[in-house]
Amino acid sequence: MKVPIDVPDPSLFETSLSRYQAQFLQQLWDTTNAGMFVLDVIENGQDFRYSKVNATMARISPVPIDYLLGKTVQEALPAPISDACLRQYQACLNEKKAVSFEEYFELDGYRTWWLLTVKPLSWGFQGIQQLIVTVVDITAQKNIEGKISIREARFQRFVENADGFIYEVDAEGKFIYLSPQFTTLYGYEVQEFLHKSFSALIHPDDLSRVLASTQHLFNTGEKLSSLEFRTRCRDGSWIWIVCNHSPITNELGQILGFHGIAWDDSDRKAAETQIQEQNRYKTLLSQITNQICNALSLNTVIETAIYALHDLLDLDYCGFGWLRPQEAEPVWEIIMDARPEGLPSYVGEYPASLLGSASDLLIQRQTIVINDSRDVEDPIFRSLLESLNIKSDVILPIRTASDRIGLIFCLYSQKYHHWSHSEIELLNAIGNQVSIAIDQADLYAQAQTKSQELEIALQKLRRTQAQIIHDEKMSSLGQLVAGIAHEINNPVNFIHGNITYAAEYTQDLLNLAERYQTDYPNPTPIILDRIEEIDLRFLSRDLPKLFSSMKVGTERIREIVKSLRLFSRLDESDIKAVDIHSGIDSALMILQNRLKGKLNDSGIQIIKQYGTLPQVECYAGQLNQVFMNVLTNAIDALEEMDNHRTIPEIEAKPSQITITTSLVDAEWVEIAIADNGPGIPEDIQSRIFDPFFTTKPVGQGTGMGLSTSYQIIADTHKGSLTCTSTPKQGTTFVIRIPRQ
Repeated sequence: MKVPIDVPDPSLFETSLSRYQAQFLQQLWDTTNAGMFVLDVIENGQDFRYSKVNATMARISPVPIDYLLGKTVQEALPAPISDACLRQYQACLNEKKAVSFEEYFELDGYRTWWLLTVKPLSWGFQGIQQLIVTVVDITAQKNIEGKISIREARFQRFVENADGFIYEVDAEGKFIYLSPQFTTLYGYEVQEFLHKSFSALIHPDDLSRVLASTQHLFNTGEKLSSLEFRTRCRDGSWIWIVCNHSPITNELGQILGFHGIAWDDSDRKAAETQIQEQNRYKTLLSQITNQICNALSLNTVIETAIYALHDLLDLDYCGFGWLRPQEAEPVWEIIMDARPEGLPSYVGEYPASLLGSASDLLIQRQTIVINDSRDVEDPIFRSLLESLNIKSDVILPIRTASDRIGLIFCLYSQKYHHWSHSEIELLNAIGNQVSIAIDQADLYAQAQTKSQELEIALQKLRRTQAQIIHDEKMSSLGQLVAGIAHEINNPVNFIHGNITYAAEYTQDLLNLAERYQTDYPNPTPIILDRIEEIDLRFLSRDLPKLFSSMKVGTERIREIVKSLRLFSRLDESDIKAVDIHSGIDSALMILQNRLKGKLNDSGIQIIKQYGTLPQVECYAGQLNQVFMNVLTNAIDALEEMDNHRTIPEIEAKPSQITITTSLVDAEWVEIAIADNGPGIPEDIQSRIFDPFFTTKPVGQGTGMGLSTSYQIIADTHKGSLTCTSTPKQGTTFVIRIPRQ
């Protein structure tokens, strides 16, 4: 970018300047990259005449210089252009200050844009007699202005119009010339820095780089362009400047020093820094947004947001809370914070009155931005900030779809901080994302709740359905058992009742036969042969034993039938007071065949540790079903374990089922059924009461036994059924029901 140079025609100063200074100015006039020309004021500013141009102007002018020199503006240029230029020249003359404007010229269909800076030249009492015009070709910049942002375009135009200062430095690095703009830029008088080094004003971090670049110029004689560094003004502020150096040589080519131009580049640097900061914020905002949106837990959303802000803005404290103005005593509460170790936590609940007028602003969703807490007008709110040692603060309200008001607190307690526009934009953007994420988390939580409710309802429905099916099966089974028991019971009773009479009748006949043998000791040969054939003596001894054995058998059948009827309890469908022990014994009677040993196996030992129990009011049939299910599972587990054990192992540790009953707290009856089997794996213990869950092979289990048992105990009897199991040690099921 070329910058206009404010250098008067050196021929005008030769009478008042030294030959060396004139040579210096002439060299600048001839070698500057900017086009320059001088206009004589004629007719008190009604027109202006071209009187002198430099080499650069001669090269870039679309109008031949020979044609221009000596002509007035109106004579040399077309009407539209001459009118525009005259207005600017006259404005410079009348206002007695520099004027800059842009103008374009078209030649052979090609448009050339110029930036012209016009400055008045005053000669004492004669007033302003000439204008000096600096021309910079800005065609390339104009061609790309449409491709850059408005901010960058405005910044570029500012730089092009900015005035710089001209300087000359000797071989020792000391100023021997400074233009007046030095004072404008830095606040120092020119005389304060003549014959002094510029190093005192250079930022310490930039000094070595600047000195190295300058030394390179002295060593090589190469021009130095666009050297950027920071310098300090009189008021202590730092500004960025850009310098272009050109070496000054003598007739022998020896470098005597350098001269150049420097201009304030602080605004461009600030804009560049701001753009970099905005780009960094955009990148981080995108990352934070992704993290927040991927979080479905409300706590995760909040934690992600506050920790990201704390690190991004280098905050002393960042917290999240809720404002609840609808309560009887309005409060605000901080629920989570991010802070370095050593700083206090503000997590807790506070009265909304402590916020003063800020509370109303937050309810109206207005962001509170405090650069300096000492400037807060509301005494209540200012007192709160002072008590918490808060120097700068932003409180960002977040309203959710559920109409809750969330608050993000961004605090500085170690320093005062001026919140930039980009920081506030970033906070608002993150606040919007947090609001969306909170709504999303709320919806997800609601969906989870609904899903759990549906899952519970589905499980209940499945249990109910399974229970109905199971009840139907058990009802049918009960009717079948009752029918079979009845059909068996009648003939068995008939047989059992007549065995006594048959035994008596047979004994009478045997007595009679014995009497015949006594009274008639010499029977006929046929009778003797028959007595010998039937072995009358053995028959007389064995027949009573046979009838006695038949009687024991019928009694056994009657006991089994009784147990079947007791277990089915078809005649006791209502709640009744029953003997728990008889129900357990009935189940054991039915399972007796499975408890017996096989071959050399001693079987499963039943250890009864019955306590003294009162009659218990319950649904006896259903309770017996629970005993049967639990005992069957224990037998299955023990049989499976014994199938993988040797006879010595079984004898060393026989399979056992221990049944313990007791009365607890006088109101609860507890039945514990424990086995010393392989136990239940830990990963499935939580599922054993789920409907249709089974570890048995297909066809060997429905998965409804324990589920139905749990429902009978928990739902029907308002009790509890729990299971504790230790792998390789055994399993214990504890049934607890109220006695009434």
